[in-house]
Amino acid sequence: MHVRDDELQLYLLGQLARQKITAIKSHLVECSDCGVRLAEAAALARPSSEIQERRREVRQPTDDPASMQVLSPLDEKRSDIRILDVSKWGMKLSTPERLQVGMVLQIKLKSRFVMGEVRYCTPSGDRFSIGLQIQDLIGG
Repeated sequence: MHVRDDELQLYLLGQLARQKITAIKSHLVECSDCGVRLAEAAALARPSSEIQERRREVRQPTDDPASMQVLSPLDEKRSDIRILDVSKWGMKLSTPERLQVGMVLQIKLKSRFVMGEVRYCTPSGDRFSIGLQIQDLIGG
């Protein structure tokens, strides 16, 4: 059974009981349809000024291999990912799994570690495109 639209809205607003949040998170892992509906609801909930391109920095296209670990909520495994583009404050990633907005990630790229927060996740073929807002950069 799919998550109702009103529950997705309350989930986005953080206005559900912890038990219900846990149930919805579990369902979203298994159900790509509800994940897409959640992403659409999140996009509609943003003011139109946020939907427009807000970057002042130039995006640098790239196709670099990296690895990713979810730090919040903590997940011990690392996944192989691709970094598709970078700017001063963000990255676009290609990942094998759907991630939730607000998750905190650690990206390992050669001798650098990047910490950031997931800003969006959209399906892209058999993978997902992730927008990551950079919070910290470690290494040289």
